[in-house]
Amino acid sequence: MKITLLVSLLYFTGSNVFGQANFKKIANKFTTAVISQNDATALINNDEAIMLDSRELNEYSVSHLKNAKHIGFNDFNIEKTKKLISSSNKKIIVYCSVGYRSGKITAKLRKEGIKAFNLEGGIFDWVNQDRELYNNSGKTKQIHGYDKKWSRLISNKNITIKIDP
Repeated sequence: MKITLLVSLLYFTGSNVFGQANFKKIANKFTTAVISQNDATALINNDEAIMLDSRELNEYSVSHLKNAKHIGFNDFNIEKTKKLISSSNKKIIVYCSVGYRSGKITAKLRKEGIKAFNLEGGIFDWVNQDRELYNNSGKTKQIHGYDKKWSRLISNKNITIKIDP
């Protein structure tokens, strides 16, 4: 409840503390296990991670991280997710736009005994660091911005931001 109020306050006031760096500091206080963008990149490049995208399907369809599996947030199902990752010894990394939804999913997975990690800064920070995005056709330069206000966190000018009407 506290995180919802804090995020809502920042979101609706458009406060100066809404910058990416400050948001990361705030979001990281509410998740138990975080992995850095650099560590995640190394694991992905060495095929040592399972990436779980906790955004909604319309966001995932625009772009996602390499080989990410969609698990959603509103319709998240712990049993289906366990089946997706059960036969692997790879590190489990969960992400969303900025880390809030993935933090909630990471906590649920950890409660079930799954050693999952929340990607620091989410896919927005990923794209701001000019890392690669994919869709079903391959590499892409598009990202779903969630909505107009949240999309302000995307500073990479080489990316096209998509927002649902």
